[in-house]
Amino acid sequence: MIVYDTGHISSEIVCAAIAEGFGCDTEVAPWARPLETPAAFYGRERGTLEIVRQCAVDGHHWIMADNGYMGAGQYDGHYKLSRDGFQCDGIGIPDEKRLVDVLALTGQKFVKDWRPLTKRGHILVCPPIAGYEVSHWFSSIQWRRGISKQIRKLTKRKIRIRYKPGDKGAVVVRPLAVDLKRCHALITRDSNAAERLNLFAFGNAFFSDFFNKTTAHQMSWDKQKHPHQPYD
Repeated sequence: MIVYDTGHISSEIVCAAIAEGFGCDTEVAPWARPLETPAAFYGRERGTLEIVRQCAVDGHHWIMADNGYMGAGQYDGHYKLSRDGFQCDGIGIPDEKRLVDVLALTGQKFVKDWRPLTKRGHILVCPPIAGYEVSHWFSSIQWRRGISKQIRKLTKRKIRIRYKPGDKGAVVVRPLAVDLKRCHALITRDSNAAERLNLFAFGNAFFSDFFNKTTAHQMSWDKQKHPHQPYD
């Protein structure tokens, strides 16, 4: 296996750590040329999706590293690895002992009971960053408008938009805790939104509009009025 970095500083640092763990070499991403071995890389931007396509053509496995679902951070946090795009589909009973270990390592804590539903809670919508649009041929504005229309068909709750700090729409950046206070549910395009587990920690629901291997674990839109409760 070879770990490919894109030349970006974040990619270089994370890919070097991955290569050290795997005991293999790193190279600059080989744009548009055949691959002789399985490949690993970090993130989905700056052309890394081309590596996925090339692995499919050449018949190789690929491993993608990204920020972890729990305890994520820039260089000092936790990361997750997925092979060939497979992730948890929400089927089966989780190993509670392993979850306890993960929580201990990442410092995450979950409330025992979900927050009681109220009529005043708002819907928090988190659009993808500008770079996501470029790498996924995707319009954040059209997605946001479409999501708002679907929400309005189900509820009259206030809709609050939260952009990622530093993104083109983030003129005023509110602390995450402010947006999650009295939040009824969060909706995002990508299931790996950083806000997701923070919302779970507050005891509320999360919805993803991104159909991937985790789709079986997602909630349908009609559950917005009455989100899944534990063991629902």
